[in-house]
Amino acid sequence: MLNEGLVVHLLLAVALVSLLTHHLLLLIVSIFFRFGDRIHLMRTNVEVCTLQLLVFVVKTLDFELVRMNLCLVVFKFGNHFFQLLSAFLEVDLILAEFLSHVRTALLSQDIL
Repeated sequence: MLNEGLVVHLLLAVALVSLLTHHLLLLIVSIFFRFGDRIHLMRTNVEVCTLQLLVFVVKTLDFELVRMNLCLVVFKFGNHFFQLLSAFLEVDLILAEFLSHVRTALLSQDIL
């Protein structure tokens, strides 16, 4: 459980750093390149790179959440398996007790 928390915090930190990097790069581009079309192209390029990084972070976070959900599903299936095994053992115990009563009844009547 601790590893999942660390992964989530790490992903959030990466997202925050990428946003700060995005704004810093936009500021640098606007200072050094004061040409109309070039600044627009540079901003677009920086925004695309930043958004791709954010999409990667979100997909990684989604993957981690899906993995945690699958772990819970496997745990539930294990729980259902043990409940089913318990029910089968109860049925076996009831059948054994019933057959012992039938056997004693048959022996007491001298049929066998």
